[in-house]
Amino acid sequence: MMAKPLLSIVSPCYNEQENVEELYRRVRAAVAPLDERYDFEYIFIDNHSNDDTPQRLRNLEEIAADIFALEVETDGLLHDILQT
Repeated sequence: MMAKPLLSIVSPCYNEQENVEELYRRVRAAVAPLDERYDFEYIFIDNHSNDDTPQRLRNLEEIAADIFALEVETDGLLHDILQT
């Protein structure tokens, strides 16, 4: 059997502690009809949040094998990267 193509869904985050779990649930539900055709990974990039966003992302990463959480340690670096 041939491997399914991998689709990466990338979400930048900044002070989104109240929203990251719901975002994951909604995006996961939206792509669920495509599960038979694709594998998915969810990449959350925290842009140096000063709330509990990084911890919530780490918690999600522990319970779901398809989540990867990255933390940017410098203010504004994510914006700079996305502009290039």
